[in-house]
Amino acid sequence: MANGFTFFHSFYEAAQGLKEKERLQFYEAIINYSIIGEEPELCDVAKAMFLLVKPVLDKSREKSKSGKKGGEANTKQMKSKAEANRKQTGSKSEANVKQTVSKSKATAKQTASDISEDKDKEIEKDKEYITPHTPQGGDDAGSAVKNRFDLFWAAYPNKTGKGTAEKSWNKLRPTKELFSQIMEALQKAVRCERWVRENGRYIPNPATWLNQRRWEDEYTAPHVNVGYSYATSDEECPYGSFDTDDFFEAALRSTYGGSDE
Repeated sequence: MANGFTFFHSFYEAAQGLKEKERLQFYEAIINYSIIGEEPELCDVAKAMFLLVKPVLDKSREKSKSGKKGGEANTKQMKSKAEANRKQTGSKSEANVKQTVSKSKATAKQTASDISEDKDKEIEKDKEYITPHTPQGGDDAGSAVKNRFDLFWAAYPNKTGKGTAEKSWNKLRPTKELFSQIMEALQKAVRCERWVRENGRYIPNPATWLNQRRWEDEYTAPHVNVGYSYATSDEECPYGSFDTDDFFEAALRSTYGGSDE
């Protein structure tokens, strides 16, 4: 049974020439045949008219059936494609999720490794800073460091903060070569224009001079050649007086003739 049919305009025009009773029979015959599929029993003119339109009705019914089958086929095909796309999308999504998870794990692992490496470096730095340096050569080497500090302290004009200066010296632990550089630089410093100004007012504390590696500075000699000799009065110069040339020569001779580190 069909849900509907096509009633052509030509059917209507043909039926206009029939009597009312015959026209009604003609219309009912077309409806019953198109929807139910029953061929009506007619007579005379109504039968003749139906036989004329029957091939058109048959063709329309076949076309309707073909369209229905084609529609069902298209629907099945569309459903099949949709299912295939869904599976493909699901497969890609799952692959993307796995790839994302894998990348996230790799990133987290690398981050943890970097953090661990940075932590190890910090620990090593702390150890280097905290762990006291063990001198090579035992007590003799330690004695050499102490003797060199005593020479440095004796030569340094500003006698301020000896304990702090000695801590800086022990942290530095100058070798024989470095001690020589320090003393040579100090010999130039005590003659420089800044240090001799205003009776040594601008001479830094010894710990500061050591911590800032000031022996690597360049020192400018005064315009007038003045030997570094402080006033004999403590009121004029609180740092005392000494002959720098003789002292530094003796200090360096003592170092190179003494124990090596």
